[in-house]
Amino acid sequence: MKSHHKMLFSCILCVAAICLSASATVTVRGNPTISIEPTGVIAVGEMVTINYVDTVTLSPGDSFADSVTWNCYVDGDLNTNFPTTDAIPVKSIVTSFPVASGSFSFSETTVGTHTVYCTAQGEVTPSGGSAQSVSGTTNTVTFTVASCTGQATIGAPEENDDEPASYIQLRWPINATMNPAYSGNQSQTTAWYQGIDGDLTNHSPNLDIDCEGGNNDDPPAQNPTITPASQTSGSGSVTFTFNVQQYDYSWDICDQNTCPPPPPDGVENVQVTKQALQKPQFTFQCGK
Repeated sequence: MKSHHKMLFSCILCVAAICLSASATVTVRGNPTISIEPTGVIAVGEMVTINYVDTVTLSPGDSFADSVTWNCYVDGDLNTNFPTTDAIPVKSIVTSFPVASGSFSFSETTVGTHTVYCTAQGEVTPSGGSAQSVSGTTNTVTFTVASCTGQATIGAPEENDDEPASYIQLRWPINATMNPAYSGNQSQTTAWYQGIDGDLTNHSPNLDIDCEGGNNDDPPAQNPTITPASQTSGSGSVTFTFNVQQYDYSWDICDQNTCPPPPPDGVENVQVTKQALQKPQFTFQCGK
């Protein structure tokens, strides 16, 4: 399981005031923000998306063109998606809308605290006016990557008392201890799995009496078993896989020429047989 990371933050970018000619008035309000998806716990190797946007407010009837270059840094290093430039001719359809927006994604494989900040630099050109510069840096935001690991334990089995005497059905409680700890339910129960008890005398008439007139009450008993198989990290979770081995009977039909005569449809040579291996999976969460 690769464990995957979640971040949530916003920031305010201070931009320079723009002096505009009397023929057109454009106000650029310094409110660029960045946010992270998904929110919540960030798991190792989880893909994270940072969205950034700057909002521009126009006076009625104005229009302008903008060209803003963004650089975003993770742990002080320029992310490989940058620099990136937005150059958008804008018309005055509405008075306030986002410009110079975008997003980028990355995954963090190092457990611990990390930092992200972005810079914006460019210019805005209003209609009837000259280009004015815009620049600023967001505040630095920290986020924490937590490794999602855990241990699943198998509890004592419970037996289904309603099964015929010749069969056993067991189920097991599965409990997990996760790191970081999870405050919700951390237990699940397997379905019923089949074994045999070694005594066919109460199962059905044709399995009761063997070909020699005795009881089929001595095949080896075998309970179903469960063992841990693997675990796979996900987005703040771990999926545990288990192997469950079930058992059944196989037998030979009595030879009708056997002396003494066998009972109708009697069987002999009863054997324990393995069923196909079952692989139940259970997912447990980290750190919520």
